[in-house]
Order: sequence, then C-alpha cells, then structure tokens
Amino acid sequence: MSSSNREHDIELSSDFMTTSTRSKYTPAQQKEIIRIFKNHHCHDDAMKEINGIPEFERVQKRKVIRWIQSSNSGAIMGRPISKEFESEVLIEVKEKWKPNMGSFNAFVTKSATTVFNREYWSEEKQAFCVKKWKEEKSTRSLKFTTRWVEGWIKRANFMLYANNRAGKNLSSTDSDQSSFASSSDRL
Repeated sequence: MSSSNREHDIELSSDFMTTSTRSKYTPAQQKEIIRIFKNHHCHDDAMKEINGIPEFERVQKRKVIRWIQSSNSGAIMGRPISKEFESEVLIEVKEKWKPNMGSFNAFVTKSATTVFNREYWSEEKQAFCVKKWKEEKSTRSLKFTTRWVEGWIKRANFMLYANNRAGKNLSSTDSDQSSFASSSDRL
C-alpha cells in the first residue's frame, strides 16, 4: 500500500511540474488579449472573459497591462533615462579620469554626483543657483548604485560606439591631424 502511495505522489509531482511552466504568447495572441481587454469597461470582467478561453486561462491582469503599456507609441519599460545628464557625466569622466585613480566604478559614481549637484546659471536671479538635475523628473530620484553605474557604462559605450560610427570619416582625419601635430612637435 505504501508503494502505491509513492507512485501516486510521483505522478502528482510530475503533473505539477508540467502545469507550472510559464506560458508564452505570440504577438498575435497578445493583440487578441489586448483587444478583449480594451473592449470591457471593467478590468475584472475582461479578465474573466480572457481566462475563460482555454489557451488564455493563465493570463494575469498585470501582464496584459504591461503589454498595453509597451505597445503604446514608443513607450519604454523601466526608469526613464536622461541622455543629456548621462552625456554630461560622460564628459566629466573623460575629462578627469586617469588610469592610476583606483576603482573606475567609484570614480563614475563621484562624477555623477558632481554633475547632479552642479549649479547652473539662472537668468532670473543672475547667479549660479539652479540645480537642474534635482528639478528634472527623470533624474531627481536617481541613486548612483553599482547597478546604475554598470548600466551607464553600457549606455556610454554604446553612445561612444555610435558616435564613432556616425562620424568615422571626420574623426579619422581629425585624429590623423592631431597625431601629425603631436609628431611634428616632437621633432
């Protein structure tokens, strides 16, 4: 009797494993789910109808809302990024970084904090008093954590790569001229 119970337990656990897999939906299925969801005024009624369809019985309301948000015109998931702020941090790092300064990540954090706290000229008050990055919505709640630094490094590398690819002809002649000038100075 105990051996049959063990077999039954094994069968239950294997059934549990097959039903716990995550469902993936094609873009066409996602559009159909979104269409049904938008046709209802009440989200709960929409979810009842969607979950009533056998192939969509495991769809969650949170997932549908995310699909709707990401399908909106150019909407991007996650925290907004200020390209202007990040380019100022890049300029700060490029101007002041030297290889013997220690940890690059710590230096990026310090540079980002410097840019964040920098005061800008105010035409109204005729003085340096505006901390524009503390006022901007996309940057005012930034925390310069290790994760932010790693993401910034990836984005900065991409920016540098894209700029080099876009201005490849110009930068190569400029670098040739600067290297020529430096070699002529040595002579």
